[in-house]
Amino acid sequence: MSYTLSENRNNIQTEKDYITIYPNPAKNKIKIESSYNSYHKAKLTDMNGAMVIAEQIFTGLNELSIKNLPKGYYILTVSDEENRILVSEKILKN
Repeated sequence: MSYTLSENRNNIQTEKDYITIYPNPAKNKIKIESSYNSYHKAKLTDMNGAMVIAEQIFTGLNELSIKNLPKGYYILTVSDEENRILVSEKILKN
């Protein structure tokens, strides 16, 4: 899934940055592609809210290894350096 974050200037919507998350469902890795020029935080939590992975992500392609996690649903949240949530997506690990 791809998310385009935009800003509104004088009622004109302009593309600013994007975050792409794939594949979903995933087996061994989740790929996060970001166009941001700064780092972000990626957190993967189980459906009970327990954090199972927390990593910094950077501009370009990033990979989270999920091969040791049990099958099931997880929530992937990407936030900026000020902890504002940019993307939150349900991920199926199969």
